[in-house]
Amino acid sequence: LGVAVANIPAGSGNGVSTAEHAIYLLLGLLRQQSMMDKELENRVLGSPLGYAMKGKSVVILGFGSIGKALAKRLKPFEVEITGVRNGRWSEEDLTLVDKTATHGEGLDQALESAHALVVCCPLNTHTRELVNSDFIKKSRKGLMVVNVARGPVCSLDAITYGLSSGWLGGFATDVFWREPFLSRSEDPTRLMDGVGQLHRLRNEFGANVILTPHVGGVTDLSYQTMAQIFARNVVEFFSQQDSNSEENGGENPGKVALFLLLDDPHCLVV
Repeated sequence: LGVAVANIPAGSGNGVSTAEHAIYLLLGLLRQQSMMDKELENRVLGSPLGYAMKGKSVVILGFGSIGKALAKRLKPFEVEITGVRNGRWSEEDLTLVDKTATHGEGLDQALESAHALVVCCPLNTHTRELVNSDFIKKSRKGLMVVNVARGPVCSLDAITYGLSSGWLGGFATDVFWREPFLSRSEDPTRLMDGVGQLHRLRNEFGANVILTPHVGGVTDLSYQTMAQIFARNVVEFFSQQDSNSEENGGENPGKVALFLLLDDPHCLVV
């Protein structure tokens, strides 16, 4: 008995959708969306003062499908882009950035002048709490951080310290430290997923914080493309099964198909 496995590749539309969401979050931080909400409640017009994207320095931490899509879409904003990855750089990828760095070389220098950091690297033993207190202290004061990777890539303690101390100029995240969320009875103050701490900093101390419910890849483009690729995988699998059956004199080899929509944590079809 064999098991055939097929996944959804990087070109599914998830990377593009998540990159667009990262820009939405970054623009929200620059224009101080959380403060806008308060000013509307207070019936104040013409406030707060925002920051233009043009001329800013943006570090993209992780340069896979999301990082590449993000760099392409940031170019028209006339920003300086530093791409961070540990792997090789292709000639095509080099055209998307102004500077390159690795986690061990060049990143510290990039952080010293960066206005914004977008985190879009995978979560593993090397990247867990990569954005920690030491990382933040090496950065330019006022750095704005956007996380569309996984919650634990950023240390929650470091983020809350950075916001409360004023070292960070803002923090926006589409991902959290505990997913899926626990029920109201299990985590009434939202401490396990980090929402409680960040809400408090925003609501009581005016911190520049934006939270979205893991919707970076939840778009029409992403879902339509994943469905098409999934259907193609199913057709190709059973076409191959029919071919193998003919080669075996009409006997089916008895494989089990396992199809994973790996680009979306909410979709799993067996």
